[in-house]
Amino acid sequence: MNNPKTFVCISNYFKGVDFLINLKKLGNKVFLVTSEKLRDKSWPVEYIDEIFLWKGTIQTELGTFIARGWKFNEKS
Repeated sequence: MNNPKTFVCISNYFKGVDFLINLKKLGNKVFLVTSEKLRDKSWPVEYIDEIFLWKGTIQTELGTFIARGWKFNEKS
């Protein structure tokens, strides 16, 4: 991929495995934010750069909280 992107995927359910795999295969950076109760599910960890576990229910604001210090798709 000529212009890789960074994806922060937020999931309250065990779903989107094919999506995560394909994002990574396209050369993107992939982060998963999910509930701690889903820790032991069969996430495709070899295609995910980092997994963040959230206690309780994941809120929409979580993406903003995590992304505060990150600079996405910054050219080196």
